[in-house]
Formats: sequence, C-alpha cells, structure tokens
Amino acid sequence: MQPLSHTETYSLSVLSIACISVLVNAWRSDGEPLFASLAIAGVAFAFTYALIPWTGDVFVKRGYKGRDLSKKNPVEL
Repeated sequence: MQPLSHTETYSLSVLSIACISVLVNAWRSDGEPLFASLAIAGVAFAFTYALIPWTGDVFVKRGYKGRDLSKKNPVEL
C-alpha cells in the first residue's frame, strides 16, 4: 500500500468535505440536481484517487497488470 502525500491527503479531504456539505445542503433544501451531481462526482473522484494507490500492489501480486503501450519504453503498471 502506497500512502498518499500530505498535500494529496489535505486536498482530497477538503474536496470531500466541500462535496458532502453541498450534498447535505441539497438534501435539506429544494436542491439543485446539477450541483448534487457534481458533488457526487467529486466524492467519487476523491475515493477513486485514494483507492488506486492503496490497492495497486494487491492487483500486481494477483497478476493483474499491464504495460503502457503509448510510451517509448513501455513500463509495467
């Protein structure tokens, strides 16, 4: 498991808190569906951004890996 840097942790925390506050505000009031959709997308982005480095080693150990073919020297991911 690769830990996130302090900057990444802080940025994702701020993004998540802002998105959750928008969702709570949309839930309590009449709410704007566009803002609620953007907030859900922001939470999903933060979750995915943190989840990929945390689970990357597990996938490589199981044999789920690939190469970046668009590079000159393909690196195994």
